[in-house]
Amino acid sequence: MNTWRNSLALAVTAVLFYALCTLTAAAFPDQFLVFMNSLFHGLDFRILKSNAAFDWRGFCLAAAVMFLWTLAFAAVFQAVAHWLAAQRLSARRAGHP
Repeated sequence: MNTWRNSLALAVTAVLFYALCTLTAAAFPDQFLVFMNSLFHGLDFRILKSNAAFDWRGFCLAAAVMFLWTLAFAAVFQAVAHWLAAQRLSARRAGHP
C-alpha cells in the first residue's frame, strides 16, 4: 500500500463529503434539519438554525482543517499498519506462529 496516496485519497474523500453535506444544509436548511432530526433520534437540531448568510471563509477553513487532520490520521494509521505487518512477517520468518 502506498501510504501517502491512500492518505490523500481519504482526505480528499472526507472534504468532498463535508462539502456535499454543508452545501446541502445551505441550500435546503429546513429539509436538512428534518433529516438530521430523523438520523439522530431524540436530538433536536432546529435550535442550530441560523438566519446568517453562508460563510465561505469558515467553510474553507473547516475544509482545510479537516483535510489536514484526515491526512495526518490516515498517514499514522497506515504507518502503524505497515509496522505491524513487518513485525508479523519477521516473526513468521523466525519460526513463531
